[in-house]
Amino acid sequence: MKIIVMGSGIIGVTSAYYLAKSGHEVTVIDKNPDTALSCSMSNGGQLSYSHIDSFLPSNSLLFLIKTLFKRGLFFKAQEISNPDFIKFCLKLYENNKEGNKIKNSINLYNINTLSKLALEEIMQEEKIDFYHKKNGILHFYRNNKLFNSAIKNAIMLEKIGCSVDIFDSQKSVDKVNDLSKLSDNKKLRGGIFFENDQTGDAFIFANKLANICKEKYNVKFEFNSNIKNIFTNYQKITGIHTDKGVISGDIYVYALGSEGLRLINGINVNHNIFPLKGYSISMPISSDFKAPEIGLTDPENKIVYSNLGKNFRAAGTIEISDLNSKINFSRLNFIKKITKDSLKNYGNIDDLCYWQGFRPCRPNLTPYICEVKKFKNLFINSGHGHLGWTMACGSSKILSNKINGKSEKVFDFLDNIN
Repeated sequence: MKIIVMGSGIIGVTSAYYLAKSGHEVTVIDKNPDTALSCSMSNGGQLSYSHIDSFLPSNSLLFLIKTLFKRGLFFKAQEISNPDFIKFCLKLYENNKEGNKIKNSINLYNINTLSKLALEEIMQEEKIDFYHKKNGILHFYRNNKLFNSAIKNAIMLEKIGCSVDIFDSQKSVDKVNDLSKLSDNKKLRGGIFFENDQTGDAFIFANKLANICKEKYNVKFEFNSNIKNIFTNYQKITGIHTDKGVISGDIYVYALGSEGLRLINGINVNHNIFPLKGYSISMPISSDFKAPEIGLTDPENKIVYSNLGKNFRAAGTIEISDLNSKINFSRLNFIKKITKDSLKNYGNIDDLCYWQGFRPCRPNLTPYICEVKKFKNLFINSGHGHLGWTMACGSSKILSNKINGKSEKVFDFLDNIN
């Protein structure tokens, strides 16, 4: 079949790879001049296979209300009155209740487990180098209450199947000496180490995999092609209308993330994906400016740290601003300040590059990997939130299996979409 993939980020490229590898004729459409120039360009760089819990504490409704009005936190809402945002928050609260939280964690674990195996298969077969490190990720804590809550959560994650080690402050410093700055200031309470988690540069991986798609599997990439709208006959998709003309196929895959939501809104697809804006800073690493080798996560401030070979990446924060692409330098300064206050080494922070992107997030943190009921030839691979890089290979393999009629029962939990 001829399959059209909308989007050349990490989700679009991995979708194209699995579909082309299974024998389909694949074309990828993107408005950008090259691969992975939007949300996948400078993300946190973490393959957080064990990060399967909600990013909010248990009293999330109260927490959300407090953070909307308190300065200096990782969470920033520019458009509090946005009705879609209010609906998103209420659904997020519902999904953070204990029963839903455990169910969602198990579902994410199943996707992440497959994704880890799928990435290993691609690496073995295609020999892609992307500054990949398999030495785990340490979550570190300053606050006793948060640390004790995280320990309880870690016990739940261990029951699901995650490999978890709980460290006191000294053992955390022994694992990552750069945390000695917090320890010396009596601010480090402890850490939780996930040995199966990894780091790697999503942008490099996506570009190298895209080249393999072109050279080995004859995938066509139509760059600089702005999608105006999607044509339908109210039963199926009939074409993708771009500023270069109409591109048609047998099957269509939406892998555009947040920035393409207007397209599926335009054909009345009833999704509950909301854009959450995030930021990152990247600092050069050299013999004079070193950085931690092991991936780090600061749950209190929602910042992740990754050593990506030549650069040290700090990424995070959550900003509600619809799709406003204006840089909020207070968010970048927040990441910079927390990084300097937390770590002994962090690359050359005076020579940093900054980035912003929109994570397509669902309230249950589980992506759509499914067929659209009202259009039998339209599939969705989107809504991965902050775990897009982590789940990319697994979700795209699931999608390819669905299109090829090989769905696995273990993924029956994945929602259909109207």
